[in-house]
Amino acid sequence: MAIASRPRLRGYAMSLQPIDIIRRVAQYRGVSVADLKGPRRWAHWVQARKECYWLLRKHTNLSLPAIGHVMGNRDHTTVLHGIRRVYALAQRSEAYADELGRMCQVDTFAAALQREAA
Repeated sequence: MAIASRPRLRGYAMSLQPIDIIRRVAQYRGVSVADLKGPRRWAHWVQARKECYWLLRKHTNLSLPAIGHVMGNRDHTTVLHGIRRVYALAQRSEAYADELGRMCQVDTFAAALQREAA
């Protein structure tokens, strides 16, 4: 399966790998990358995993099967379901929508990457 080598955030000069987004969500939610990619279905991990799906879809040019592959060989329908769940929750809860907005700000990604590089 061919995966785009360096997907880019739209309108931003710095290119991010999908792993950068996954690491950011893992850091924000207090879980490990292995937990996000692993098979366990603990509620906290599952919600963070869905947020990864949503962010990867929003900020990269990866297809649903490619996102599933990056996130531990999950089926594209699992990815689609997770994206829809995050979107629906954001529609119902303004607080959650604000939290997603803070998590996915381009400046937040850039700052996190700069801290990791230092």
